[in-house]
Formats: sequence, structure tokens, C-alpha cells
Amino acid sequence: MLMLTAYIEIDAADREAIRAALAAVIPATRAEEGCEEYGSYEDTQQTGRFVFVERWRDRASLDRHLATPHMAAWMQVAGPRLKAAHGRIYDIASVTELRPK
Repeated sequence: MLMLTAYIEIDAADREAIRAALAAVIPATRAEEGCEEYGSYEDTQQTGRFVFVERWRDRASLDRHLATPHMAAWMQVAGPRLKAAHGRIYDIASVTELRPK
């Protein structure tokens, strides 16, 4: 299993364009085979900063995702608006579920 976290920063003026593009790419991605979790969350303390949390069954699933038409459409919107972007992929060997006591 792979876990991916990514962060993007955009100008506040581009916020609505990014949110509209996310409304299209998120449901399409969640429907992909191998996608176990996919979400984007706006930072409440820093306007224009979005956090992505993704979980993929395997590298092949992630690679297929990156080649989809909806990701190409997302990049056409997001790419020119990015002030900063970085992310990491984690190869997860085991998971322990946390439960409140």
C-alpha cells in the first residue's frame, strides 16, 4: 500500500478555480480501481494552501491514476496557478487502526 501526501500553494485569487477543479477530479479519482482514499483539504490557517491525502493499493494503481484524463484536466487548471508544490510517497508495510477509548 502507498500513502501520498502533497501540498500546493496558490494565490488567493485562484482559490475558486482550484476548488472547482477539485470538485471534478476528486470523485473521478475516488472511483478509480486501486484508490483507497483520496481527499484534498484547504488549510484553515493559510489561505491558498491545500493538502492532499491519498492511499493507493499499489504503485501500478497510482501510475494509472497519474495518466488519467481527469488528472490531465486538473493539471491544466492547477499547473499554471501553483506558487509551490511538494509531496511524498510512503510505502506502507503495516497499519494499526486507532480507536478512541
